[in-house]
Amino acid sequence: MSDSQEKIKRPRGRPRKNPAANVEELSKANSEALAVSRLRLGEIGSAALQEIKYADERAKAVEVRWPMCLITFEIMRNDATIAMALTLKQMFVERAFNNWRIKFNKKSKKSREAAEFISYNFSNLDGQTLRQIAGSASTFNVYGFSVFEKIWTKINSGKYKGKYDYKLSRLAFRPQPSLDPRQPFKFTPDGRELMGVWQNPLAFQNNYGMQFFGWMKDLDPREGTVFIDKKKLAIFSLGGTLSEPTGRSPLISCYKPYREKVILENLEIVGSTKSLAGILELKIPSSILQKAALNPLGQEATFLKQLMTDAANAHKGEQSYFVLPSDVQAGNTPQYSMTLKGIEGKGSSEDTTKLINERKKLILDVFGAGFVNLGNESHGSYALSEGKQSLHAHFVEHDVNTIEEVFNEDIIPQMLALNGILLDDADMPKLVAGDIDQVDLNVFASAMQRLKATGLIPITVDVINGILENTNLEYRVPENTTQEELEKLLGDMNSRSGDGFKTKSGGLNGTGDEVSKRDNSVANMSRETT
Repeated sequence: MSDSQEKIKRPRGRPRKNPAANVEELSKANSEALAVSRLRLGEIGSAALQEIKYADERAKAVEVRWPMCLITFEIMRNDATIAMALTLKQMFVERAFNNWRIKFNKKSKKSREAAEFISYNFSNLDGQTLRQIAGSASTFNVYGFSVFEKIWTKINSGKYKGKYDYKLSRLAFRPQPSLDPRQPFKFTPDGRELMGVWQNPLAFQNNYGMQFFGWMKDLDPREGTVFIDKKKLAIFSLGGTLSEPTGRSPLISCYKPYREKVILENLEIVGSTKSLAGILELKIPSSILQKAALNPLGQEATFLKQLMTDAANAHKGEQSYFVLPSDVQAGNTPQYSMTLKGIEGKGSSEDTTKLINERKKLILDVFGAGFVNLGNESHGSYALSEGKQSLHAHFVEHDVNTIEEVFNEDIIPQMLALNGILLDDADMPKLVAGDIDQVDLNVFASAMQRLKATGLIPITVDVINGILENTNLEYRVPENTTQEELEKLLGDMNSRSGDGFKTKSGGLNGTGDEVSKRDNSVANMSRETT
């Protein structure tokens, strides 16, 4: 006998166990394991939000990098909160370019002629308006940049035929996902300047989304792609710098609160579903449970499995009734019963709605649109809403200035250079967008009336036309109108704003000698001008 056999040899004098006793002990163990009275209905584990936080940070490093960011941003922009912020910005940007004008040096004939030619170009684009261009350009709020190709055409008709050679046909938008995923931009060897972009033709296939990463491994980034030189491009970038000319997407800053909000919303839905449906509690004799555990193929096990299937179907709303035996124990207590239990311990230390709203605020604040969520909670503030709307106007104004800058620094100078028009900086026309929001006529009229009453505003053609423009009136005084003709056109504009401050003795509280001419007191009442 070997040593190993000697070790497992049964010691003498130890009695053998009865096989029946083993069955009894096993039955007792199974009964204790399956006893429903020992089943805890409350929550034991947790959602591990801290671990989810770390997982989001790890995923962020991958999902916001090119080209994965294309898919990530497309998913994020479909979120209701982010979609609202993006829509608001695009709406206000487009409104600003509904009423645009060309600013020029009125003392220079060349500047005036160039401004008229530019206005003709922008008003006669082929199937396109500046509002549509601005709307597409505002997609830099999603990707950090937007790309257009400048399409020029020969002037073959119209008043500028024979005078100038080329006009801007349109600015063709090049969707960001259509750029080559591995090498979208081409830089100079020293990496200091952008030379152009690569556009991949596979982006226009119907199965592009399915093969997004598959074909990237086999296709060289420069093989089969179309290179568009920088001279042909108009690139709008949000927050672009010398080190990052393509800008930075605001959605990168939204990534963490967005992911957390999605998780919390899913948890809230799951919790609400369970709270509404409850948990079914089935009471079954322990003898049935024991026999089902000992013989998984027996009648008891089959019966128990069917009950569990029925309970699952009832929880999902697929079954509306149960069939249970009506046997009773001593004292007329039913052996089988079914009850609907609520979730024990469903109270949470943190309200999911509150957590979701906090993430919404963070997302909206990235776009300066925090006023959107005011009133959706238990309280709101009109004064706070006005302040946040003013902040949002600054965000929109930044977008408008970004678009204006590309037109004024790239598109307009190139348009004039193609036609041999070379101007100094002082004479170079500029595109100016309209107001983001409508002017408060009450405040504006009051300010003009007081400025006129104190003699701080000159009555000239430019001033009158500026006032008419701010009040959204279409009429404009002709620029060749003389001062004498203007005064005759306007009629009597003497202010009587100081009439309300006459003393009992008939004197004035201001510094003017006659009310009909001028009263320079800042305390004048606002009255209609006669």
